[in-house]
Amino acid sequence: MARYIKTIKAKPGIAPGTLIYENEPFSDSVKIESYTHYQGQTSNKEISLNEVIPIILSEKNFWINIFYFI
Repeated sequence: MARYIKTIKAKPGIAPGTLIYENEPFSDSVKIESYTHYQGQTSNKEISLNEVIPIILSEKNFWINIFYFI
């Protein structure tokens, strides 16, 4: 195995692919975009982390892109 490949071990009891917060400041390194479609209208905007839950709970069809910059 090449030296530059880092082995990542999952924590016990967590589903594969689960995002894990490791106490790193990530507000500057995360960009969240939402695409919503409701009653024939489609909107696209950049949102904050606090705006994600209301979109999920709404009756709109949605798509959320989360970009994490290392």
